[in-house]
Amino acid sequence: MTLDRFHSSDVHINENLDFSSLVSNPLLLKGLTESGYQRPSPIQLKTIPMGRLGLDMIAQAKSGTGKTVVFSVIAIESVLSQLPKDLTSSSESGSKSQQQQCPRAVIIAPTREIAVQIQDVIVNILQGGLNKLITCVAMIGGMPIQKDKENLKRCSIVVGTPGRVLSLIQTSHLDTSHVRLFVMDEADKLMEDLYRDDIFKICKGLGSKKQVMAFSATYDDDLLGHLDKLVKNPVYVMLTNGTPELEGVMQFYKTVKLSQEQQASSAFMRQTHLMEAKFAELEGIFTHTPFYQAIVFLNHTRRATDLVKFLARRGWPAMHIASGISQVERLAVMEKARKFELRVLVCSDLIARGIDIDRVNLVVNMDLPRDPETYLHRIGRTGRYGTTGLAVSIVDDTELKTVEILKNDFSISLHELSAEDKAYSDLTQQNKNRHHERPLQAAADQEQFKRLEAARKDREMEIRDARGNVELEVDESGSVAACQQEIPMKKRTLDTIDDKKRIATGRKEAIAGKKRKIDKMMPLPSPATSERSTSAAKPSDEKTPSPESEYQDIVHEEEEEEADRTEEAAVETTEFYDYYAGHNAWYPPTPDPATFPHINPYNPYAPPAYHSQPPLAYHHHEPYSNYYPYSQNQHSSAPFFPPDLPLFPNGPLFSSLFFG
Repeated sequence: MTLDRFHSSDVHINENLDFSSLVSNPLLLKGLTESGYQRPSPIQLKTIPMGRLGLDMIAQAKSGTGKTVVFSVIAIESVLSQLPKDLTSSSESGSKSQQQQCPRAVIIAPTREIAVQIQDVIVNILQGGLNKLITCVAMIGGMPIQKDKENLKRCSIVVGTPGRVLSLIQTSHLDTSHVRLFVMDEADKLMEDLYRDDIFKICKGLGSKKQVMAFSATYDDDLLGHLDKLVKNPVYVMLTNGTPELEGVMQFYKTVKLSQEQQASSAFMRQTHLMEAKFAELEGIFTHTPFYQAIVFLNHTRRATDLVKFLARRGWPAMHIASGISQVERLAVMEKARKFELRVLVCSDLIARGIDIDRVNLVVNMDLPRDPETYLHRIGRTGRYGTTGLAVSIVDDTELKTVEILKNDFSISLHELSAEDKAYSDLTQQNKNRHHERPLQAAADQEQFKRLEAARKDREMEIRDARGNVELEVDESGSVAACQQEIPMKKRTLDTIDDKKRIATGRKEAIAGKKRKIDKMMPLPSPATSERSTSAAKPSDEKTPSPESEYQDIVHEEEEEEADRTEEAAVETTEFYDYYAGHNAWYPPTPDPATFPHINPYNPYAPPAYHSQPPLAYHHHEPYSNYYPYSQNQHSSAPFFPPDLPLFPNGPLFSSLFFG
């Protein structure tokens, strides 16, 4: 248990014990103390002694109560028990210990970020003096596998994801002859269909002489049934009765409403208005609620980029992490978050489990997750190890039913925030009552927080002054009605200044790249070459263009073509939307092919067809007809499909079922 902090009963024990009663090795005890752990939590107190005895174990405890430290200590003790006594007792064991290192413990995590975090915890504990005897390496996908093959030659504890570890075992690069411990972190996730087969193959490849342990915050009967095939006479340590809800996390939700005009718009526009309203509520929470770092969860990763831009314009240093970006970028984002270079981390459910960022004391759900287990894991990113935290869910009318299910069926204590409270006064007052504003411990963190907060306030003042000038300018122009119409328009213009600068910079870089390409294709002549070319030039009455003039002509032509393409696309887009104004967005009328030859009439957002293919003619039918007419007449049109089904030029693939 870390020092100098308020702790809830989730990690509080009545006994006056410390880690010296659980760990006998003085170097291991020193590493735990230097890492900030002095008194054990309930899960650590009950599982470490049994794990040191070599018993198979299935353990359950709430998120953030210290499960990682449990199997880290057991893994280190397991490796030490296999080493010769002369190495563990000698202080000068550098070269000998390097020769003795080989994989002796394997820890599997469902995501790469959790695996890297487990490695960090183990490495920090080893800094007490055991780092000369034991080495821990994370082996994850998205990184060079050749480096993992080299690290396996001098590695004692392997932490990895299922795919990478299984690949190393199957290629015989991971020597399993000395492995005596197999740990599954977040076992409920590892036993899902995506990972289960790989886990069984890994467990079988590690041999039969091993200890197996599984850790998770949530269990069900199906999960226990799968784990029974991997463990032998396990010891069950279940510290959670009912819903594993952290006591230190206050949970609230706020409902956003749309106007009648917005409700009457198309489905796409309703979603757009809804996200704008949720973004505004998020800005209000950040402005009126004190916090150090926040994690914002979204169900749709495509909105993450928009949200990061929205927050950056308002002075909040934010970045997003998702499975679609490279592993190097993902690790860089997590490193910045842990170094307190970010105030806001926007993400999907990729880091909803197991991730521990010490300064996070606010979690916001922009979308409610698809299952209650994921909700509990999300809010478990704050209030960790007995501290206090805040979780706020921004919901719409369709998500209120999910809120009622969480409250009634799972007994989760969710409280509604008043829709009229724009300053979040009730939220702020309850934070103070629950000691939410705990101080930052490190002096470097305090200085960094002051710098980030000062930069945010400066940016807020700039935006306020700019908007004030816009309102004053519009107010002097004339009528009040014109003011009300022009102020929001100019505010949106101010919000897009950064985007326009970014686009302009990208265009300049593209033109500079084209200039460099032209330079390579048409190098300027040397002085000697120019003299020879002058002597053999044409008569003086014929003007020969210089390389410099040709260079400028090519550049101007490129710029003019780029401008023409941009203007032409804008005109076509404007004409298209003017043509479809007032029609249903899902089933628009068939446009004139002569006017819009490149637009798919039934799916306007689809890319244009290849020009090499013959043009297809479509006949309009009712969208939910019971069958699709398919005539053998070569002059008849191809069948119609709704927008959510693919179009087949030669008829539907399942037509043989109806026509033989």
